[in-house]
Amino acid sequence: MPAGSPGAPALEVAYTGVTAVVAALDDFQLLLPSGCRGWTIADLLLHMTLDAQRALIAFHTPADGPPDVDSISYWQSPAPANAPPARNRPATAPPAQNRPATAPATPDRPATAPAAPDRPATAPPARDQPANAPAAPDRPAAAPAAPDRPASNPAPDRPGNRPARDRPATNPAATNPAATNPAANGPDDSGRADGDRAADDRAADVAHAQWVRRTAAAFQTPTGVVRLWTELAPAACHAARTADQAGHIGTQGHVLTVPDFIATLVTEAVIHHLDLIVPLPNATPPADPATAIAIATMEGLGGPFPAEWSPAEALRKASGRLDLTDTDRNLLGPRASAFPLIG
Repeated sequence: MPAGSPGAPALEVAYTGVTAVVAALDDFQLLLPSGCRGWTIADLLLHMTLDAQRALIAFHTPADGPPDVDSISYWQSPAPANAPPARNRPATAPPAQNRPATAPATPDRPATAPAAPDRPATAPPARDQPANAPAAPDRPAAAPAAPDRPASNPAPDRPGNRPARDRPATNPAATNPAATNPAANGPDDSGRADGDRAADDRAADVAHAQWVRRTAAAFQTPTGVVRLWTELAPAACHAARTADQAGHIGTQGHVLTVPDFIATLVTEAVIHHLDLIVPLPNATPPADPATAIAIATMEGLGGPFPAEWSPAEALRKASGRLDLTDTDRNLLGPRASAFPLIG
């Protein structure tokens, strides 16, 4: 965990800041596009809710040490092939019939997409249809088949794992490791070439993006996502406060100390807070204590940021939300080739 990090209190500050932003929005504002392309504010908040859920599970599922990553190297380390079961990696949602009773279907939080009031599950007989009723092909008789509504969420929920199209082409090494490491063209230990793994990563990113969009759309109203967030986020914060700070947790196929895990949660919350407020110019930015942890994490990955950058600008450029300018590249020097630092 970055030196001087306040730990659990910073997570509470980060999550409370997010709640303050989204709680003030109405349904139509929650449908505004966020800073993650392809996701509305409600979509992104659901993604963040999954992170709070992952935290809640991880804090109550201690792992044996020693840790294999810390709050910095976590962002550089893909989940190993022998990753733990899905209960510690909520990127995979259980099938509907196996979902725990802690998240029952309600009018605001359905387990499956409800039939729209004006789109019955089955079209009425022709004799009951008004003369101007649209043809059947324009009124689907049933909800999409299972392949279009996957029950699994295959991509890890780190900020960098947004849709691949959000990743700017500012860093050739990010999409082509051979640009900085010729040996990267060779197969890994499993015999898969980097190009194959990159294609798999891209497919997983797209699958996650689509899964989140469909799941968020299953809520009767976007504010239903807000209500779910406001239930889970405080619970995750409470779990962080009461967790054994000398203990370890398992998540995303890795083992971290509890303080380092908290730092990763804070970093993700701050970056996504910035994503949430892209279409909201008057919204309050992340609080300083949480932002300081995110900055320390990113500087741990890529070195000190230029003094000319604001904290928000630094985090958006480090996470690939903003492209580097020619001036930025001159300020960074050779370190510019490492950007984006995550994503």
